[in-house]
Amino acid sequence: MTTKSTKPILWFILPSLLGLFIFIFPVFYTVDGEREMTIPIAFLSNLAGDILAPVIAELTITLAAISVIGSLLYTFTNAAWLQKPIFQSIFAVTPFWLIVRIIGFTLGLLIIFQIGPEWVWGPDTGDLIFELAPYSLLCFYLRGFFFHFC
Repeated sequence: MTTKSTKPILWFILPSLLGLFIFIFPVFYTVDGEREMTIPIAFLSNLAGDILAPVIAELTITLAAISVIGSLLYTFTNAAWLQKPIFQSIFAVTPFWLIVRIIGFTLGLLIIFQIGPEWVWGPDTGDLIFELAPYSLLCFYLRGFFFHFC
């Protein structure tokens, strides 16, 4: 008879329980006297979104700029500091994704500064993206943070 270590079992069970809690179990909270229900990851995303609301557009553009500049530097220079695995995992992209990053950054600038045709930055298009996307992005960032350790 062999004995099994509890470490691999706990390494499986604890993140699974955390995932169940974050994505499945409902949480209740009160907003303006009304009781609301959601899942914890959405609650944390909304909380972070409310805190970051005043600067979310600028933060999003800053992250897009870092992504574009880093990808361009990685693609067209041979900087030694960019050869670290962490920078390679972020900035080493195919030409298609480099173009997508550039287009996304450019559209973000057009939306923030309301440059170009209104169908790009208007209230039903670009403005709506900056209103809704931050909460979705924060949800993905939180998921990445929680499951980075799994």
